Formats: sequence, C-alpha cells, structure tokens
Amino acid sequence: MKILGVGLASAPVALSPLRHVPGMPKVLKSYAADLFKPTDARVILDGMVLPGNDYTGIHIASMSINFGKLLRFFGKADEPGLLHAIVGTPSPLAIIRNMPRMHLGRELRGKNVLDRACREMTIEATGDDELLSPIIDGEPYENVRKVTFKVGPRIRVPKLVHSR
Repeated sequence: MKILGVGLASAPVALSPLRHVPGMPKVLKSYAADLFKPTDARVILDGMVLPGNDYTGIHIASMSINFGKLLRFFGKADEPGLLHAIVGTPSPLAIIRNMPRMHLGRELRGKNVLDRACREMTIEATGDDELLSPIIDGEPYENVRKVTFKVGPRIRVPKLVHSR
C-alpha cells in the first residue's frame, strides 16, 4: 500500500516539469519516475512473443493475492494448472482507473495492459547495459539475463483441522 500511495502521490510531480521546482521533497521528485521506468525486455507467454520491448510492469503469480480485502490480484492463478500474468505499460492514470477492478479482483483493462492466464512466461533482458532485477517470492535477484516461469507438478498439501 505504501508503494502504491507514494507512487500515485509523486506522479503529478515526478512525471511533470514540477520535478524541477526548488524545495520540492526528493521523494516526490523521483519516486514515480523510478517506479514507472520501463524495463527493456522480451516477454513470451505460452510461446507468443508480446509486442514491444519496454514494460513498466511484468508480473506473474501461481496463486491469488488478497491484501486485507482491499486489493485482490491474480485470481486466474487459482485455476489448477494455470499461472496469472499481468504485463504492460499502463500510465499512472490507467492504474488509477483500474483501482476499482483491483479492489474487486477483476481483470485489469487498458490499452497497454495484458491480463491473462498462461502456463509459461519467459522474460529476457534486451537492453545493452541493464539486466533484469526480478523479485521472486519476495526475494530480490540481481543481474538476471533470462528467466522462465512454468506450471509445475501439482502437489497435495494436507490441511490440518482442529478436532474438538
């Protein structure tokens, strides 16, 4: 929530000439610009190469996420055998327009947003001087050239039930 809040609050400053106003707090001058800085990458979903090479968001999940019933993402990942990918270059305004959909856990929409189920995603750095820095299961990884995510084998997880 902090990332979303600070990102949206700094967007009118960091993404406009207001970033040059003296005395403006540093976080407002740069946070959204850093957050929306595109990643140079080639993205392949289930064998389909996505158009373009600049993405401000490349996300994939193997399970749905519910942030305190406030924001819900990746609902398609709850289907057995599927991952849920959200890839694109939405503007800050497009993200704001999608907030009700994020709250309800619905598919994100927009001109530069692809929100769909898949079985495999490959991301490959295409920039000459910058490699990928993905965060996988909450762990940051640096200097990654290429990474592939695939649906793995299904495992059964026992559910413990308290008996009275």
